[in-house]
Amino acid sequence: MEFKFRLTRKRTAAVVVIVALSAVGIGYAAIPDASGTYNACKLRSTGTIRLIDKSLPSSSLLSKCTVLEDEISWNKGGAIALGKDSVDSFMVKDGTLTSDDIGTGAVKSDELDGNSVTSDAIADGAVKNGELDGDAVTSNKIANGTVKGEDVATGADGLGSSNVVDGSLTGADLAGGSVTTDRQTANVASSLPGSATLVVPSVTSGTGTSDDSTTVTLVNSGSTAHRALLTGQVTFDCVNCIGGESISVAIEGREGATSVGPAVSGRISQNDPNLALPLTTLISVAPGVHTYTLHLTATSPSLAADRLVLANNSSLIAADLGR
Repeated sequence: MEFKFRLTRKRTAAVVVIVALSAVGIGYAAIPDASGTYNACKLRSTGTIRLIDKSLPSSSLLSKCTVLEDEISWNKGGAIALGKDSVDSFMVKDGTLTSDDIGTGAVKSDELDGNSVTSDAIADGAVKNGELDGDAVTSNKIANGTVKGEDVATGADGLGSSNVVDGSLTGADLAGGSVTTDRQTANVASSLPGSATLVVPSVTSGTGTSDDSTTVTLVNSGSTAHRALLTGQVTFDCVNCIGGESISVAIEGREGATSVGPAVSGRISQNDPNLALPLTTLISVAPGVHTYTLHLTATSPSLAADRLVLANNSSLIAADLGR
């Protein structure tokens, strides 16, 4: 049996409507997709948006964006996911975007040029130590004078002597009046009053006796040389001097056998049997332990007999003056 179907104008219109409805049904099923996501393309030049069905073949223009468009997507009732460069600065009203609108990690350092973030754009306290890597801030990035005392923490996390290299702070680094006497630790060594008997023999060789019993020990615990003031005194008394004779007496500061300053000398005789000699000299004290002596001598070129010279109340003081 032969079946024939004749298309009339009404029948043709019905077929077109059926096909159109089928197409709409297919589109509706794919837009949004199974996850409820709408996919679209935004034309960069005008901002025009057209929906696409990504389930269509890739050859179809209705399944993808062109090179002039950016792909965007959104869920039902949700926010639009914008592509790169999809929103330009001229489209955003000043002040409408705040830090609350930007997600953590949304802006990467490689997306910023050298001048895009300046100090006036960073709120005080906004950048924490935990957000900086180990080499982010170095001494050559800190302008001289920008770190003040109030910027340095106190207590265990502050700036202490363990953080300062020995010798790195000099007098030029300290403001006038910043170091007062109540901040200084005295470093002074002094001897007990001593006495000695010096014998000057009756010879013509100019010989005599000496004494080094008055000593002090000074310790420089730093890593650089310090200046110190060495002071001493002694009173010489001639016991049995006779008329016409004189004896030369002297005092000198020494470290071991080495003189650390000029000697101070004088003469005693029967007419002037007593003489007090003072010693004052500025010395350099290297790091370490140093023992200084008050060296006393009594000599004469010619005496009728041995003479005795008493050295009374001899004393020595070494005062560290620091750098």
